[in-house]
Amino acid sequence: MDLKQNYFQLFSIPVAFDVDLFVIKAAYRELQRNLHPDRFANSTANEKLLSMQASSLVNEAKDVLQSPVRRAAYLLELQGHPVDFETNIAMSPDFLMEQMELREALDELKSSSEPEKSLHSFTQRIGQQMDDFIIEFKSLFNDYLCKIEQGEQSALLESTEMVVRKMQFMNKLQIEAGKIEEDLFD
Repeated sequence: MDLKQNYFQLFSIPVAFDVDLFVIKAAYRELQRNLHPDRFANSTANEKLLSMQASSLVNEAKDVLQSPVRRAAYLLELQGHPVDFETNIAMSPDFLMEQMELREALDELKSSSEPEKSLHSFTQRIGQQMDDFIIEFKSLFNDYLCKIEQGEQSALLESTEMVVRKMQFMNKLQIEAGKIEEDLFD
């Protein structure tokens, strides 16, 4: 196995945002069946090391490809434009204000008279926003690829990166809402 393959090549799927999660799961199982370190217990130290590296790469690839946010960021990385979630935090004031309002609404859910109903409404709202950001990402990214194919320079990657960072915000809200849901139904 070539450890320098990109994650899409590793799973033998086209480089694209839209992926078939069932294909990824099946390819993951097949790769792990062949590469898992347990299969190399009686092998040389070098073969064990290569197995561990390959297995780790397969795990990381699966995690990235299954997550819309991480997959979008990875597509930008493959274009030479990595998304820096840690230090590049510049966002529009309107978006940041909306995020503050969403976080406040999430906090208020716990004390709502009907928390399950409020949570359902909240998760639908942020789910719709995530879907909208995904549509926007795919449009911008496809426009970028078309311009590059035509030999044109494109500044669309910066706009596309901004959408990925917005997706990251929404993903965090979805995770937090999921935790509240677990607490409500425990």
